[in-house]
Amino acid sequence: MVEENPRLSGISSVDMLSEQFNVLSMEQVFVTDPRFAERHRRHGLDRWFKIYFESEADELTVAQMYSELPEIEVAERVYQRYHMGEALSLDEILNFNDPLLPQQWHYNNTGQTGGTPGADINLFPAWNFSTGSQDVIVKVVDSGIDLQHPDLIESLWQNPVPGPENGFDGDIHGWNFANNNSNIQDTNDHGTHVSGTIAARSGNGIGVAGVAGGNEAGPGVQIMTARTFANTNGGFPQSFVYGADNGAVISNNSWGGGGAS
Repeated sequence: MVEENPRLSGISSVDMLSEQFNVLSMEQVFVTDPRFAERHRRHGLDRWFKIYFESEADELTVAQMYSELPEIEVAERVYQRYHMGEALSLDEILNFNDPLLPQQWHYNNTGQTGGTPGADINLFPAWNFSTGSQDVIVKVVDSGIDLQHPDLIESLWQNPVPGPENGFDGDIHGWNFANNNSNIQDTNDHGTHVSGTIAARSGNGIGVAGVAGGNEAGPGVQIMTARTFANTNGGFPQSFVYGADNGAVISNNSWGGGGAS
């Protein structure tokens, strides 16, 4: 990319096509933390760019024409992704004292909400082996998280070296990849819901229990928040690299809609 002109790549064939489609800008997909720059180059992450254009041409046609250039290895349209989106009691002893745990039929379905008994993930026996470890970081790619939620506040990942040096200024608990800022506060509740299913503190006498939410002795897995659904959607590719660079070993992507890539 030519620094003084963000519309140009410096490759004549690419720039001619960009002129044809009235390209507004070319931006690198992945922001590179200087600590991991060599690793990113080794895997070719510095070669990925997002192209913005205002032509009325069909996006699939544009992607096809770029992909036919010998200098372009792959080009594809960026699809938009959209998320989809009263306490009961059981006559049995539950593992934890979280008041809404009996409502979580997907853990242990006895037909308590009118569903099919046994249609669940059979979680309770698994809790005999593990209720989640703080050594595990789970990245949730969604609409953000309620940073003050009492059932989640102990499960928030804490960045040991937050930006700006790493390219993400103020990324204490994660990053807003949709708006490229540190505001990860959930305004939709879907991300908070998903994070709670994973890591809501179990056995604390409030709310629900997470699959890996720890126990009475302490919290379970840590939740790293990657907000990609905000007033605009985006930043999905960068969110995966950020998670891997910062220790996340699991990525939860609870999305719906769109078509195949």
